[in-house]
Amino acid sequence: MAAKQGVAWHLSLVEDDDDWHPETVLTRWAQMLSEDYASERPAQWTLGNAAAYLERIMDLESKANGCAKPPLVVHAEDGRGPAFFEFDPAQPGTGTVHLWPKQLAQETSPHAALLLAIHETRHSWQFQVAFSGLGKSAALRTAFAAGFQAQQALSGKLSFCDFCTMHHEHEAFQTGNAVGGALTGWTA
Repeated sequence: MAAKQGVAWHLSLVEDDDDWHPETVLTRWAQMLSEDYASERPAQWTLGNAAAYLERIMDLESKANGCAKPPLVVHAEDGRGPAFFEFDPAQPGTGTVHLWPKQLAQETSPHAALLLAIHETRHSWQFQVAFSGLGKSAALRTAFAAGFQAQQALSGKLSFCDFCTMHHEHEAFQTGNAVGGALTGWTA
């Protein structure tokens, strides 16, 4: 079936003029990085300067997305995995990003902390869209809300593959890959 001229052959959940369209947000990210932030990573990583760098990236991401920045908790002890976004649909807000350096050190990518911080911060934006009325796309609010509610209801019952196919997870992985790639010169 050939596409008819002038007829959209796809359906986007985000309106083209939406200020939070991924292309618009990534353009703002690039502009903010070049103008307002020094994006150089520290030459020698310590837990302190790594956390400060990730906080700066999370702040930038939140500003680019037009949402409040979630708190970052870096755990010294072993925990749930390398990263986790804590949320409760019954208590809308920013949620909380958790990172566990011991588990992150076991990841094969040297950029795992950066990619996961971006990914989990994207969940904060999604959560704020779903439950705090951020953004104007009713379709995104509905999709993100359904994803978070399903994740909560099915906790521990999904395979990782099934989990990754949930709309909000897939979108957060895509965002983490695109933004992480841009920040690392596509070496991540």
